[in-house]
Parts: sequence; structure tokens; C-alpha cells
Amino acid sequence: MTPATDRTQTNAAVQLRLNVAREIVTSIPTLTVSGQQFAIQKVVTLFDDNVRGHVATVLRHRRGNASGCIEQLMREVARSVPDIETFRRTAEFLMDALTTA
Repeated sequence: MTPATDRTQTNAAVQLRLNVAREIVTSIPTLTVSGQQFAIQKVVTLFDDNVRGHVATVLRHRRGNASGCIEQLMREVARSVPDIETFRRTAEFLMDALTTA
């Protein structure tokens, strides 16, 4: 594979993960507390190394802000009672930034 093909496939994989994460985030308000906790863990899992690499590459000028978003998502997941609204807003901001980048 050429580097350009690799990049295209990586971008497609990242966009697919972002689409799945967006669907999960959209459903969070309708879930039970246990369902919400499960869902937010899944969203953070979707932000794997490929997505984090995409954050670093695509959002260089806003990298600190994007890295801060991922850290905020992880903090909410780690809390015994996550702030679902904060998680949702942060995840949507990050997904919107990556989708439009």
C-alpha cells in the first residue's frame, strides 16, 4: 500500500468510529444510569490510537484543546457518577471538530 492509501483507509476508519460514537452519544439521554455508564465507556473506547493520532495530525493548531477533550471524557468515565451532560457536550465538540477538519 502507498502512504496515501494508508492515510485514506485510516481516515475512513476514524470517520466510521466517529459516526458510531455520535450514534451512542445521541442515545445517552434516553438510557438508564447503568446504560449511560456503559455507553460513555464505549465512546471513550472508540477514541483509540487511530482517532488520537487523527486528533494530533488534523487538529495541530487546536491540539491542546482536543487533547483536553479526550482527557475530560476519560475523567467523566472514571467518576462514580459521571456528569452525562458534560460528557455529551465534550464528545460532540470533539467529534464535530474532527468531522469538519
